[in-house]
Amino acid sequence: MHRVQRVPETESQGRIHTSAAGVLVMPEVEEPEEVEISQNDLRIDYFRSSGPGGQSVNTTDSAVRITHEPTGIVVSMQNEKSQLQNREAAMRVLRSRLLAHQQEQIDAENAQARKSQVRTMDRSERIRTYNFPENRIADHRTGYKAYNLDSVINGDLEAVVQSCIQLDEAERLASWRTMRTELEQRLKNAAAELAEAGVPTPRVDAELLASHVLNLSRERCRSKRWWAWSWTTARLANFSV
Repeated sequence: MHRVQRVPETESQGRIHTSAAGVLVMPEVEEPEEVEISQNDLRIDYFRSSGPGGQSVNTTDSAVRITHEPTGIVVSMQNEKSQLQNREAAMRVLRSRLLAHQQEQIDAENAQARKSQVRTMDRSERIRTYNFPENRIADHRTGYKAYNLDSVINGDLEAVVQSCIQLDEAERLASWRTMRTELEQRLKNAAAELAEAGVPTPRVDAELLASHVLNLSRERCRSKRWWAWSWTTARLANFSV
């Protein structure tokens, strides 16, 4: 939420009006790709047609039912006289339904992303304030404050962006330090258990075990910069003797 404080031109008493606007950053809408249907995902059943239709009805197994097992979509076709024609028609319908299903998934993901950003649209969720009477801009996440709102409005965003970058780096560093502390504690616990089990080199074996779980070399596990690989977070939870 961005909060704007200003004195409108129509305000005769000079009172400051406060308004708020929500800004959503959304990726470009992706178009569903051409559907590729694997024959291994299909269950095809043949049965006799029913209803009015002449000689081909109830005499041959010309009707086709195709089930796409990953999605559970079922298409039945008996409009044509031959089994081959019904199968081709059913595949066309199945392809179009899978395309629609894929589009629904994309729309649902976009809707969820939008919902996660919009939330309540309440002023208490403000992240930045633009105060025109004081020519002040304040970022409530980073603590940045400056009295150069006119310059920012004209495109001078370097200081504002830099404050966001510094906050992000500080949060990442704190997270990595937490992981480093956790790994060191787990190494100590593993070494203690290995020592109780009579392993002659418990610390070395504990480091080798950690390197295997984290998919890092032993040298990187011992390095103070091992946490530069943020993807080790999930694997760290699996490390134990």
